[in-house]
Amino acid sequence: MNNNYDLPTAIGEVPSLREDLSVLSYEKAEETYALAELNSLRDKLRTALVKQAMDNTAMLAAVEATYNQLAPTGKDEYRLIVRAYARMALTEIMRGDL
Repeated sequence: MNNNYDLPTAIGEVPSLREDLSVLSYEKAEETYALAELNSLRDKLRTALVKQAMDNTAMLAAVEATYNQLAPTGKDEYRLIVRAYARMALTEIMRGDL
């Protein structure tokens, strides 16, 4: 009967397993950090795009008011242009097209 078992020794294989787990843990931490940074950047960009779209819409609304005074017959068309721009910008931001 052969009593030689292939068991890991406390000095041999277990430390390499610890090293492997340590490397995997470090890589996972790096990946998690990178994803958090990417999500943060996306959020900042989306916020900037929303602010720009709101500023542009406000500017168009101010121009609309001026045009309503200059040529009141175009009132509905001016309103349509402002609404179309606002909806287009919102749709593109929500889809992430910008």
